[in-house]
Amino acid sequence: MPDTVPEVARGASSLLLLLPPLSPAPLLPPRSSRSRLVPSLQHDPSNASAWIKFTELEGLLQDYDRVRAIYELAVDQPSMDMPELVWKSWIDFEYDVEEYERARDLYERLLRRTSHVKVWVSFAQFEGNVGMAEAAALSGEGDDDDDEEGEAAEKQPVEVDHEAVEEAKRQGLERARKVFERGYADLKQKKLKEEVRLILFLCPRLPVLVRAS
Repeated sequence: MPDTVPEVARGASSLLLLLPPLSPAPLLPPRSSRSRLVPSLQHDPSNASAWIKFTELEGLLQDYDRVRAIYELAVDQPSMDMPELVWKSWIDFEYDVEEYERARDLYERLLRRTSHVKVWVSFAQFEGNVGMAEAAALSGEGDDDDDEEGEAAEKQPVEVDHEAVEEAKRQGLERARKVFERGYADLKQKKLKEEVRLILFLCPRLPVLVRAS
């Protein structure tokens, strides 16, 4: 079976949407799994879980352009049953591969579709988490994970710029506060009082909110 996304009904018309070709890779997602997903999406292109599973299988190839192409097709389905799951999965994917700017662009796209308070809160948490991740990278956290094969080699101590680490955390929280400020202004303009109160409640608690996410 060809590696294509199935023909998807969109209103009265149908379009055959093709994915980028597979890149050479030593391991492919199981053919049986992929062949089951394609008919499933042909039958029901609104199935968010099937689209997410499709991206996970293709992600085994580490062909990120192909994974993104699948996500693009998924979020473009007009009758998606739970579109928020697809958007969250895509944003989490970009965060995991440290493509933070791409994740920010996704949040901006999502906010153009819906300015739900949960999106603003998630966006703020994301910015705080990016600051923490960048601080961890500067402090060398996680570097030991790649050196667990065989006998542990003696390492030279790494000098950490603690000011840079703290600055990365500070910048992450500052970006998060700016997201909350945007959310507050947007929700206030729409006279959504409960949502505005939630933003006002959460903004001073950003450090705890980030650690809990």
